[in-house]
Amino acid sequence: MEQQYLYTDRLLLRKFTIDDHEDLYEYLSNSKVVKYEPYDTYT
Repeated sequence: MEQQYLYTDRLLLRKFTIDDHEDLYEYLSNSKVVKYEPYDTYT
């Protein structure tokens, strides 16, 4: 199945891929980002 994208002039939404793991880890390690999420930061 081909990956589908949703995009505008300023935004691109797509499913995560295995190549996103480092960026996702960095993002979810930020306490300000996960403040209202149901999980703690990754350390």
